[in-house]
Amino acid sequence: MEEFSIIPFQFYLSANFDHGYVKDRNYLPENLALTNRYLYGYGLGIDMVGLYDSVFRFEYSFNNSGGANFFFNLRAPF
Repeated sequence: MEEFSIIPFQFYLSANFDHGYVKDRNYLPENLALTNRYLYGYGLGIDMVGLYDSVFRFEYSFNNSGGANFFFNLRAPF
């Protein structure tokens, strides 16, 4: 069974940048931390493509509020 002797994996480096502006005309107190200002985030990641086009995505992102986080996503065709 030579077809199954190698499990194919490919790795891709990815980068992201998202931005937007939140406008709140109601000035709700619980939304004051993010409203009426420009927001952005950026980061780097690695995408691992495996069997049957399954994609495992590992990303580390930062935002302009001083926060940073690690994200893991799985996408598989169904």
